[in-house]
Parts: sequence; structure tokens; C-alpha cells
Amino acid sequence: PGPGISSPIVVGDRVFVTCYSGYGAEGGEMKDLKRHMVCIDRKTGEVLWDETVEAVLPEDPYSGMGIPSHGYASHSPCSDGEYVFAFFGKSGAVAFDMEGRRIWHSSAGTGSDRRSRGSASSPILYKDLVMVTAAPESESMIAFDKKTGEKKWEFKAGHYVGSPAIGSDGTIYVGANDHRLHAIDVESGQEKWNFKYSETSNYSSTPTSPAIG
Repeated sequence: PGPGISSPIVVGDRVFVTCYSGYGAEGGEMKDLKRHMVCIDRKTGEVLWDETVEAVLPEDPYSGMGIPSHGYASHSPCSDGEYVFAFFGKSGAVAFDMEGRRIWHSSAGTGSDRRSRGSASSPILYKDLVMVTAAPESESMIAFDKKTGEKKWEFKAGHYVGSPAIGSDGTIYVGANDHRLHAIDVESGQEKWNFKYSETSNYSSTPTSPAIG
């Protein structure tokens, strides 16, 4: 139904991908902006369901060098096999079951970064938590209960924070625009330590995502 730069994920015989319509790359007005979670049959390509999420307005406008570079569906979804989760920036985090029924929808903030570039970091799962990086929206990383959408903790992380990675011991590792690697306890949201890897200040530099070996 529209463009998007998020990556698809595969869950059994289904493929899930997000996109947006109504405004942006294909024109339109901001009031018509919608996000989509699309479920596709892996063997046939048939669209099994397409559920929309109304935009929380005002959004960052489709102008300048920010939003046009990635649009309004940039966060890749994730799944535990029972639910599929997506993050849509100002429009919040949302969970669907495998049949497309919306289970919960929770806000992660409605702020903007200073350059109105929007967010793109993908959510991650650990046990009963789904975590999103809502740097522009609330300068935070937020953990939601994956079954109810209840906010369990919030770690103030600042602007331009990358997609997190999580270790087998439940430590979250994330790079931020303060040129530090932060280690966060997944159960409490409390910082364990941070490491400053650069003295250079470059606000336009967006951190890359760490990987766990």
C-alpha cells in the first residue's frame, strides 16, 4: 500500500513488513498519513492482512534532508511467534497477534529532534519485554510489557541513539550521540556502565548499531 525502508521478518509461513501511505513520498496531506503492518503468505505472496495505525499529528514534515531520506516506516518489526511488534515513532509502539488483531498500542512520546529527522531504530525483544529507542520522541529507551503494552521502565538516552543489541546475560548495549557506549540492565533499565569512545563532537553523526557475537 505504500513505501517503507524497514526490513521484513519471517515467522513460520508468514512474512511481516511495515510501510506508510497517504502522505510523503507519494504526495498527499499530513492528516491522511497512516502506517501499515502487512502480513504476507511466504509461499504464495498473498496478502493475508493489512492493518493500519493512524498517525499522531503533527508529524515531522516531509521536507528538508531528514524525513525524505527514510520516510515514516523505518523501524523493522520483531516477533516472538505469538505477537508481532512495530514502532512508528510519534505514533507509538503497537502489537498485533498473528491474525492481525491489535493487542495494544502505547505511546513512546511525541517530541522531535532538533533537525526533525525522525527515528528509525528497530525494537528488540527479551523475555516479556519489547524495547524501543524513542530518542527524538522522548530522548529515551523504553521497555513495554509485550503482552499488555504497560511501560516497565524508561532510560533517558538523549538524541540520536542507535538500535540496541542485547547479550545473553540481559545487558543492553547501545551507542548514543554523546559518543558513549551504554550498558543497561534489561530488568531494571538502570545503567551498569558507559564507555566514551570519542572526544569528537559531531551532532550530525548518528551512531551505528552494536552487534553481539
